[in-house]
Amino acid sequence: MSDEGILDCEESINKHGAIPLFEKNRKYNIIKRLDFLNQEKSANILINVGGGVFTIGDSLTRSNMPIGIIYPGDLEENKKKSMVELLSNTIPIININHIKKLTNLYEMPFPPSKKNDYGDGILFFIRTPHNKNIIIIAFIISLGSVLGIGIISHNEIKKRMHSSEPESIL
Repeated sequence: MSDEGILDCEESINKHGAIPLFEKNRKYNIIKRLDFLNQEKSANILINVGGGVFTIGDSLTRSNMPIGIIYPGDLEENKKKSMVELLSNTIPIININHIKKLTNLYEMPFPPSKKNDYGDGILFFIRTPHNKNIIIIAFIISLGSVLGIGIISHNEIKKRMHSSEPESIL
């Protein structure tokens, strides 16, 4: 990240009163972050954007980390060295990393531009062709039900009309 980007982030952190969680030592950084999450006890999900060494791990771990939603138990139980790996058995994680892979997976344009429609793609909805045979069968069943009930109702009304004596009502 450029120096300007770092300053923007620090300015935003201070502006919104957020608590920066940073330690130069990797082990203590992870411990500090986990302690914060344990104190809050309100973390139901971890959203990882980008994936630094403290959150995801080294470059080998980052390249093998699945993208998208990681549900508890999805990661293998091996030497857990990063925060994501440590949290992976307790809460779901949304891993927004490897943006090019994510955009390909969700059929979104990369890089985005003003020409693209926002809210379009399988991330927002999936277009699936309808099975015409099922639609025709459902239509026939529905039509048959409506006609059957209509005919039965008509016959019952007709039967009652003929069976009643109009003079007894007066």
